[in-house]
Amino acid sequence: MLLANSSGTYNADYTSLTYKTNYRAQESGTVQCYIAGTATVDVQMRSQSDAPWLTVHSFTESGAQEIRLMPEMRVSASSVTGGDAKVWLIER
Repeated sequence: MLLANSSGTYNADYTSLTYKTNYRAQESGTVQCYIAGTATVDVQMRSQSDAPWLTVHSFTESGAQEIRLMPEMRVSASSVTGGDAKVWLIER
C-alpha cells in the first residue's frame, strides 16, 4: 500500500496522510522506499493519536526495511530534489 500524500504529488517535501495499521502485538511489516533524485524520507509511527510521532527509520536512498508496527504510521519526505520520493508498506 502506498503511503499517500494528500496532494497526490511526490516531487516536493511532504508528510503523508496518517495510516492506521492492522496492528497486533509483535507484528512487523516491510517498508519499501523509492527515491529518484535526492531526498530524506523518515518513517514515523506512534502508539495512539495523541502521542508524539517517533521516527523509526530514515532513508536517503531507495531500499527496504523490516520494522515493528505501531497503530499509526506516516512518512515525512524532506529535501526532495530531482525526482520523486514514495513509500509503500507491506503488513504481515
